[in-house]
Amino acid sequence: MKPLWALLFCAIAAAADNRAPVSLYRPYAEQMVKYYAAQYRIPADMVRAVIRVESNWNPGALSNTGAQGMMQLMPGTARSLQVNHPFWIYQNIGGGTAYLAYLYRRFSGDWRLALAAYNAGPAVVEKRGLRYSSPEVFAYVSRVLAEYRLLQVKGHNP
Repeated sequence: MKPLWALLFCAIAAAADNRAPVSLYRPYAEQMVKYYAAQYRIPADMVRAVIRVESNWNPGALSNTGAQGMMQLMPGTARSLQVNHPFWIYQNIGGGTAYLAYLYRRFSGDWRLALAAYNAGPAVVEKRGLRYSSPEVFAYVSRVLAEYRLLQVKGHNP
């Protein structure tokens, strides 16, 4: 893992020449994906697919609804996962991966339900099952699964 000072230096350097720092963070984020996916025993490509759809690997992503970081954690979810700094890559990916693994197990290994719950909340999915709460949730699940399949077919290439 790279020290925090190195990442901060990269961010400052990128900001100085008006480049998006996202590409500079990607190798470190990949390390975190591999580490946490192995720790929580879920496919690293599924974590990559969620990150790609949620934020396109942008550690500073902030949605209109308040979701934060690469894995777009809502503040309440982040707090429950003990993620104190949701824009810090290792905390965001660690918390998001833990939550994704929890949902995967909670919904008996069904990625469709786990992803719907990641997007809309587990209570909604428990109530409605595969009858997703909205077309947006259905589209989200479809996009993540398509991205996951693409990663599986291509083989991982960061």
